[in-house]
Amino acid sequence: MLRSAWALAVLSLSLGCQKQAEPPQAPIVAQSGEVDEVKPEAEPEPPKVPNDAIAVGTFNLEWAFDDLDDRPKKARPYAAKTPEDWAWKRDQIVEILLAEKLDVITLTELGGERELIDIATEVALKDGYEYDTAWLKSSDRATGQQVGILSRFPISNVRRYDVSIDKHVAVDVELPTGEELAIIAVHMRDGKAPAYGSKRRKAARALQRAVSKELEGRPFLITGTLNSVTHPYDDGYAKRTPGILSAKHNRSEDDDCTDSATDAGVTNTAGEPADHIIACGVELRSATTSAEDKVVREDEDPGELPWAAVPVEAEPYRDVSDHYLVWAEIAMPKPPAEESDETEA
Repeated sequence: MLRSAWALAVLSLSLGCQKQAEPPQAPIVAQSGEVDEVKPEAEPEPPKVPNDAIAVGTFNLEWAFDDLDDRPKKARPYAAKTPEDWAWKRDQIVEILLAEKLDVITLTELGGERELIDIATEVALKDGYEYDTAWLKSSDRATGQQVGILSRFPISNVRRYDVSIDKHVAVDVELPTGEELAIIAVHMRDGKAPAYGSKRRKAARALQRAVSKELEGRPFLITGTLNSVTHPYDDGYAKRTPGILSAKHNRSEDDDCTDSATDAGVTNTAGEPADHIIACGVELRSATTSAEDKVVREDEDPGELPWAAVPVEAEPYRDVSDHYLVWAEIAMPKPPAEESDETEA
């Protein structure tokens, strides 16, 4: 009896251990019969430029005028006809800015401050950058076109120069390093006749002198639509508008600037180097055009037709602009202390 009781106890203990050592549960199966999988987290999007640089762009918006009826006669065919038209134009611009993630961008052919703030507000509402804005009313009474600046860094000292460029505005941008970078946004007079070219060159010389005198060696960028059909490698470039703004016409090479057209030589649907980013006293590492597929929606461009007169889904399709976005990687200027340390080293 004692041995039987002892054997029974051992058997009970063995069965108990087997009950605790049950095999692991089978994977949880969804109702569809498929095993739920844990999806890996998406890789973070790489930064547009390295930490020691900023991304600066310029974009000619081709008559970005809303539908409010306070326009010069020349602008009316190109302004939005309805609130829906303007919403379409604005949203296309916003989509491009959201995708490009530029630190600073200058916009030309704006209707004015109203459109500039509308664009910046919509970018922020769609989880883009919260841009600071700058604008001063242009003196171009014929078209009413304006230029504006968006910057995700603080803007100060919004100003214009006493030069014969109707459409321009200048600002100082405070960079993360604490240094300031002056940005001058311009839209030079259009026209291929010799008289127009002469006026552009005269205005460019005046602007280059004014900026160089005011800033006294500080770094600056001149960006926007220059409307001069010339490349940096062309003969006579130094005497044309971009070459003058790049200080190539001066005898000394010490103040020479870098023109984005060296890399980004075709900036509109006509195949011209119309839009430029000129870097003075700071390194322009690379430049390119972007968003071509979003700007020109089909192979066939509407040409001279005002964008607002082209139905959204007609042929040729309504385009966002007749210019591409141009952007450049600009090295952040170093504080004077760092520069002197490198010189001593």
